[in-house]
Amino acid sequence: AGTRPIRDLAMAEARLSDGQRLLAVNDLFLGPRRHTTAAYVLQYGQRTEAQWSSGLIVSTGLGATGWLGSILPGLRRSVGPWVRTWTRGP
Repeated sequence: AGTRPIRDLAMAEARLSDGQRLLAVNDLFLGPRRHTTAAYVLQYGQRTEAQWSSGLIVSTGLGATGWLGSILPGLRRSVGPWVRTWTRGP
């Protein structure tokens, strides 16, 4: 039996205010379990921004063709140039 090559994979990580650390290989959804509005603060490098929405989807390269990939076309049609896809961290 031969050996299979090993590849490093990028993972999405979220750290919550209650101390939880969430990791995902594909997609990570952060939001309330019910249909309510969530209030949260996003931090990217030194930038922070308060947000209110039904939640946030964070996707890795593996997840880009999954859940996130299925919602981006509709999102781009509805909000246009405000949609941005990040390819690297800070």
